[in-house]
Amino acid sequence: MSIGQRDGYGQKKVVSSAEVLACCVVAMGIAAIHKMNQPTIFKAVFLFGALFGGAVSCTTTDERERAVAEPGEMTFRSAAEFAEQSGEPTLIDFSELDAFLQKYQRLFNRSAILIRKDGRVVYSYGDVQTAAYAASCSKWLSSATIMRLVEQKQLALDVPVGQYMPKLHGRAGEVTLRQLLSHTAGLSAQGGNHDEWQQPPMQTSASRLHFLPSDAHAFCYENAGFNFAGRVAAKRAEKKWSQIFREEIAVPLGLSNSYFRKSKPTAAAGAMISASDYSLFLEMIRQNGVSPDGIRVLTESSVREILKNHTAGLEMTCIPRPSARKESHGLGVWRQGGSRERPDLASHFGAGGYKVFLDYCRNVSAVFAMEYKRGKEDRAKNVTRNMYSIVQRAIPVTPSCAVSNESVPDRWRPPLRRPSRQEQ
Repeated sequence: MSIGQRDGYGQKKVVSSAEVLACCVVAMGIAAIHKMNQPTIFKAVFLFGALFGGAVSCTTTDERERAVAEPGEMTFRSAAEFAEQSGEPTLIDFSELDAFLQKYQRLFNRSAILIRKDGRVVYSYGDVQTAAYAASCSKWLSSATIMRLVEQKQLALDVPVGQYMPKLHGRAGEVTLRQLLSHTAGLSAQGGNHDEWQQPPMQTSASRLHFLPSDAHAFCYENAGFNFAGRVAAKRAEKKWSQIFREEIAVPLGLSNSYFRKSKPTAAAGAMISASDYSLFLEMIRQNGVSPDGIRVLTESSVREILKNHTAGLEMTCIPRPSARKESHGLGVWRQGGSRERPDLASHFGAGGYKVFLDYCRNVSAVFAMEYKRGKEDRAKNVTRNMYSIVQRAIPVTPSCAVSNESVPDRWRPPLRRPSRQEQ
């Protein structure tokens, strides 16, 4: 049994019944000591005994109770340990991933990994229940949140946002939500300071947008468009962005450790979400909008819009990494391979180390909630660049997938690069 609460940063904490019991023991001891008709020295001795007893009660039962009563909060350090303690044996060989994590763990402040195959958890590493900073992986969550408002007819993807915000003028009022969510609104990567989008009035923030030349018809990856879309949605729904996400996605999907930060609740990069919760979100997308519990969160058409190729024929400019030139983009998600309607691999990457993958060729969803150590960011980025390729080598493609494991393009399943001596 445990009591959930949030600390000063909005992070969820767990107070076990053992901790509550320990506090009661200390309180009762202090009350009894106060009533004692004894010299001060004796009161001090008894007070020390009460405090010591409460500490022992907490430390001897707390961890055991959490492991028994809340198995979802257990952490695992290898595939074998997960299979043994969770009672979920798997025939998938994750020894390469175990070895990778053991070798490079020193590059991260925290590492939490959750992998599902056909909806079943086949690999769990680290604390998958604690919310971590998702950075740009927030965009996929934000697209789904806005699609919920589109389903409710509060917003439309192809209506100029100026119709919702009459005070917006010029190009800022002419762009559509589809363009903003697919990075095709003509915005430049120079704009999009996160803080400016938290300040009213809306037209002031919009006036600071940087646009590409009017004749440019290209994809440009940036944060301003998503933050702009989030402000439009919040204005239209007359709610804060964090509240919209909670009501439209977190609650229906049963996400218990997910929220947008109150200090900077930007749609582009403001989400805090646990690996376990993001895994549930990916499974909902994989199952065409239905949660693992059987609850419909998004319509099938909304999922298709999110996964559809919205950048076909466009020049890929302002990209976050060179390999992105060979990829396409949906609404808040990167696409590789597949058809116009559905990719073979959908993914996103966060600046701090958070990475998510939805692999339709393997029926696999994978969440890597990593956090790079300060001063080791470059080394951590290099060694994790092809991290998902380890999973691809461990799990073969499904027979129904058009691509075989041997014919996957290098950009889709790149070879694991051997780090240099400086990175080791």
